[in-house]
Order: sequence, then structure tokens, then C-alpha cells
Amino acid sequence: MCRRISDLMPVLIQASQTTVSTCQEIFSDRRWNCSSVLRAPNFKFDLTKGTREQAFVYALSSAAITHHVAKACVSGDLPYCPCGLNSPATSADATYKWKGCSDNVLYGQRVSREWADASWRRKWRRPGNGSTYSKRNHPELLDDWVYINGDISDRKSGADLPPRARMNEHNNEVGRQITQESLYRKCKCHGVSSSCNVRTCWNTLPDVHVIALKLRERYSEASPLSELLAESEYSDKAMQGELSKQHLVFLRSSPDYCVEDSRTGSYGTIMSSVAEHSTADREVPGSNPGAPFFRLPYSNTIATPEIFQMSTAKFWI
Repeated sequence: MCRRISDLMPVLIQASQTTVSTCQEIFSDRRWNCSSVLRAPNFKFDLTKGTREQAFVYALSSAAITHHVAKACVSGDLPYCPCGLNSPATSADATYKWKGCSDNVLYGQRVSREWADASWRRKWRRPGNGSTYSKRNHPELLDDWVYINGDISDRKSGADLPPRARMNEHNNEVGRQITQESLYRKCKCHGVSSSCNVRTCWNTLPDVHVIALKLRERYSEASPLSELLAESEYSDKAMQGELSKQHLVFLRSSPDYCVEDSRTGSYGTIMSSVAEHSTADREVPGSNPGAPFFRLPYSNTIATPEIFQMSTAKFWI
């Protein structure tokens, strides 16, 4: 893919950088603050053993790729990629009409699937299984519908993948789905003195941060895939129904992140105490309610004191 579509590489690099900065921003007030993503590609337990943190990072990374590629199509950075699909041309509301260049989410999803899911699909493809992942050197880059429809039909079963690879692929798809569902209508007014007699509208994506907040909700509600696979090691149970595209899944429980442990990717906390109104994921076992909560910042060292607000209490880093 790097050789075939070299124009995508700067976009993918930007998506990677966005994944890191956004993850650290929205988890800055948590015990796990996403600082371990900076270890790439030498990740620790928290991002390699099937934890819910790994589920979130994979989903966010997939969403960021979808987002950046979709936007690059509109900006002209990818000359072979057209505008995305607008809603139906005819609308019951006569005050606006669909026009303009919508974000090409379909192509963004396509690139995300090929880039994010390819490694384990190549590695774990069963002998004799004519998977499309070995046949994907077709040049029809503009045909979103052909690609998406074909991709869905080819990915109905993940039975040829081990649980952790299936978990990663599932969470990647959740990230792409949440990104697509985040599309919203944006309009521009036309008329005498901008009276807005008529509006032209197109579909666009919000900032990645907005999508990441939705994924953080899924992170908090993530389901243990190990329980869903209990009846059969390679059951498709976890990939069906409502769970399929709306819920993140994980295989192993996360460390408590209170005690420093380089093996698990936990930088620990300096003091084992939390504020009275802290949420559950900020609590440390054996803490004293109402006491200050101390932890390490992204750099894993303490530079200068900072005060920030979490709930109704002030915390020093």
C-alpha cells in the first residue's frame, strides 16, 4: 500500500499524530493517561494483551485514519479521491439543497480497513482460503460502493482469526462506524443580503476530539470478549447483533495503574489518595477520601507543579 498509494503516507502520519495527542488529551485526568502510546512500536501489557485500553487505542486510530483521509479527499490532497456522497438530491425541505463537497467517509473507511487490518489478515489467513486481502491490488480507487459492498461480504466471518486479532479488528470497525455516524449536515446561506432564502448543504465530520469522546463512552462500557467466546473459542457470537458495531470489546482486565510497573505499562501514582468526588477510574485502592490525588504526567517526570480541576477538587501533578 505504501508503494501503491504514496500520497496517503502524509495523511496516515497525521492520523497517527492525532491519535496520540487526542488520546492523551481526553485521558489526561485518568490513572491511565495514554502516555504508553509513545512507546510505539514497543508497547507494554496495556496495549498488547487485549485490555480495554488497547480496544480504545485501536478504535481511535482507525477513526483518525478514516477522518483524515475523508478530509484529505475534500481538500484536494488526494487528487484521485472524489467528494463523498451527499444525501439524496431531492429533499422534502425546500429551504436547502444538497450541493458542495462532502467528506468522503466511505473512502476513509476503505483506507482504514486496508491499513489497520491488513497485518493479521495476511498472517492468519487459512491455507486455501481465497481471502480478498490477497487479491486487493485492484486499481479502481474511485469506486467506493464496489469496495465497501465487497468488503462487507468478505468479512462476514472472522473465524480464521485468533481472539486477539478478532478483538482488534472488531474495535477498528467500531471506530470507523462511530466516525461515519458522526457525519452532520453543514449549510451555507444564499439570497439577497445573505437572507438565507436558499441553503446549500453537504455532509462533514466534526473534529476527531468529538469522535474520541464518543469512543471514550464505549471504553467505559466495553464488554469482555472472553465471556462471549466461552462457548466456542472462535465463536462469531461477539460479532453479531447490536454489539457488532457499537461496543468495544476486550480480552483481559486492565491493571489498576496505581502501582508503577514497567511490565504492564503502568507509571503508577506518587500518592495513593484521591478526592472525595473522583470517578471510579481515578480511585486508588486504600485511598483516603478527600485527600489530594498525585500522579505522573505524560513525560513520566515531575517538572513544574500544575493545578487542574477534576470534579470539585483541585489536584497537583
